Amino acid sequence: MQKLKSLIILITFLFVNISMYSQDKIVEQKDNWSGKYQIKPYTEKKIENSNPQSYIIQKAPNVNQINIAGKYKIDLFRWYMVKQNDSKKDSVLLRRFLINEEYNEYEQFGWTELYKTGKMSCLDGGNIFICKATVGSKIKIEEEEFISKTGIFGIMLHQGLFELYKTE
Repeated sequence: MQKLKSLIILITFLFVNISMYSQDKIVEQKDNWSGKYQIKPYTEKKIENSNPQSYIIQKAPNVNQINIAGKYKIDLFRWYMVKQNDSKKDSVLLRRFLINEEYNEYEQFGWTELYKTGKMSCLDGGNIFICKATVGSKIKIEEEEFISKTGIFGIMLHQGLFELYKTE
């Protein structure tokens, strides 16, 4: 009987560890945000003299539920965004837009249906947000529309609309 209990405990322990390891691997595979990007102001015309800035987005450790406000506990995944060659202390912490029965951050832009159909996902960093959409999508922000050339765009407070070009 004691051997059976020990065997059950061992199997349970192995199952839990394998499940946790598998979940981590699934999350890693789904991380389609990490990489190096050039950020250029959005314009309909090609700008020859634009000076793109390089940024790195990388997966951050998941936040601890104890340390965050209630509404943010529904999604603990985070990413860092830092200007290339800057220190990590200057990085911006990004989180996915909230969407559930109580909160819908896509709604204010009229993008809920795009999110629900898998055509858009966004990260929020406080004074900046970044979204991925289908390349060539017509995106509407209030009364203005633009065509996303790269499928990755963002808006920065006091800087306006920009596009991201993934370089790595």
